[in-house]
Amino acid sequence: MNIRRRVLSLVLSVAAVGAAIADSVPSLDDYLDGQFPDNSDLRTRLFSAVIGAPREIAEAYGERVLQSKAGSVTVRVVDGSSYFFVEFLNGNGDSFTQGSCIIKRSNSKGYLVQAKIYLQDDPSCYARLYTGGDGTRLDVIMYGAVVKKGLFIPELLYSVLARPFSNIVEATRRSFDWGTVFGLGTRVESTGFAASLRGSLASMQPAAPSSGAAESTQPSAKTPGGKNDSGKGANKIALAQAPAPGIGRDASAAVARPYRIATLVDRASSTEGLLSDLASSGEKGQELGAGASPPSGFYDDRGDLDVRLPYAAFPGYQPGKGTSLAALRAVLYLDALSSPDSVYAAVGEGLRLTVVPSLDAAGRLRFAFFSNGRELRWNDLGSQRADLPVRILRIQASFG
Repeated sequence: MNIRRRVLSLVLSVAAVGAAIADSVPSLDDYLDGQFPDNSDLRTRLFSAVIGAPREIAEAYGERVLQSKAGSVTVRVVDGSSYFFVEFLNGNGDSFTQGSCIIKRSNSKGYLVQAKIYLQDDPSCYARLYTGGDGTRLDVIMYGAVVKKGLFIPELLYSVLARPFSNIVEATRRSFDWGTVFGLGTRVESTGFAASLRGSLASMQPAAPSSGAAESTQPSAKTPGGKNDSGKGANKIALAQAPAPGIGRDASAAVARPYRIATLVDRASSTEGLLSDLASSGEKGQELGAGASPPSGFYDDRGDLDVRLPYAAFPGYQPGKGTSLAALRAVLYLDALSSPDSVYAAVGEGLRLTVVPSLDAAGRLRFAFFSNGRELRWNDLGSQRADLPVRILRIQASFG
């Protein structure tokens, strides 16, 4: 297949993906009824056996794999020092996937202390339920940021845990837009950008670096991350204006542009250098402002918080200094809600990422991470220091 046919095929595929995603995005109620993997039916059935049972009876339950409306669910009771935990983990039980529920009970008297229901396939996105006043309180944590705290449900925690998750949403939807948690109703124009970039990375063969533009943009060994590079120079401008490697000059911008932006990010010597390269290529890039800071504390996933639920201070974003790598997704999540036509570049010492908010086939909000010509999972970045300072640039993603 020649390059023109390959590009045309890719563009048509991207358009088809975008149309399929648009058609598949359900309403919040339809999503909760048909796609959210809610295992509350199993929690109701086993309430007297593990959730409300005396500690000795609950601990004797052990571990079992049972069937629920959510599919296979691993149910187990885990002993702790001051508390024990009743876990309903969707799937094979080796991770905290969407819809999974963990209930924390007191060892001394067996009281329910709190519970987590996971909102995404990510342990840093969950609803935390705990006793408050004459009912139950709920905090919404997304990617580590406490985006809503203290939502009130006029039922006791025992009752709330035995009801479908849709009941929790219904009781609090006037005070919180649950659609933003799942990406429902969110206009994410960068979805097409993500599909184009995946396609171009998969189908195009990058040209080998020459003695010109490509080599000149690599960070110097003497200056990790290229902190001393101002980003100016003819070679950088040549790279910014050149077609992406393996893509002809007549290729559609829908294919070439995402590849070119990702290439600029990968080869950036510094944040300032990347801003200069983007401007030279006609792109609109700007560093995030203070308004991108999450509104509340940083999450604590140790599972041993007491009923008062203290939250540590969230590492907010400071223009010119950035934020910690641990806070990256929370900052991007909040910014993407108000900037749905954007992709992002994250620049830190030894780290260059192109980050694209997009919708998956179920219409859920996801972050795609690209670096050095390949797509990474968030866990692939685990070798990076959680406290690594990163600066974030917002880049307009919409085509045209």
